[in-house]
Parts: sequence; C-alpha cells; structure tokens
Amino acid sequence: MSEGYFFVEVEIADSVAYEAYRTPAPDIISGHGGRILVRGGDPQPFDGVMPHHRRAIVEFDSREAVKTFYDSDAYHAVLPIRLRRCRPHRAEANVKTAKPTRKIRR
Repeated sequence: MSEGYFFVEVEIADSVAYEAYRTPAPDIISGHGGRILVRGGDPQPFDGVMPHHRRAIVEFDSREAVKTFYDSDAYHAVLPIRLRRCRPHRAEANVKTAKPTRKIRR
C-alpha cells in the first residue's frame, strides 16, 4: 500500500485568528497517524519567485487514512477557521510514487 499525502498551501489573511487552527492541528494530525514532513512559510526558491504562503505536507499510511483524517469530527471542528482566515491555494491527497532523480545539467 502506498502512502497518502495531504498538502496545503494557504495565504494567511488573519494570523492572530489563524492560531486557533495552527495550534491544535498537529495533535489532530498525529491522532490520525499523520506525520508532518513540512510545515511553515519561509521557502527559499532555487529558481524564480515564490509567493509568501504557508505550506504543510503531511504523510499518512494510505490515501484512505488522509480521507479519514480530513473527514474526522476533530478536523472539521477547526477547518472552518482555516477556511475563513486564509485564502487556500491547494488541499489535496497524493499517492507517493517513487521515481529516480537525476541532476539537471545546464
């Protein structure tokens, strides 16, 4: 079974009110077996310009586990805070696929 990933990218409109989402989210995630891989908002781009958004990538044991987390009562208790206080850009579940990486030569 492949892992499932929950990826969120948001532009925070009200950082003080957003704390009511940000603070309990890690416990809700871990309570559903999720592992936060990336959480924060200070990316350093290698190429081009990236907008200043907050990003989170969470790994779960399966895509079904992502859906169970997302549909849970605990997450739906705080989700309206994120939706009201942020402009979401993405929220999706992806299945991990392993591909070899290689260097790009210029």
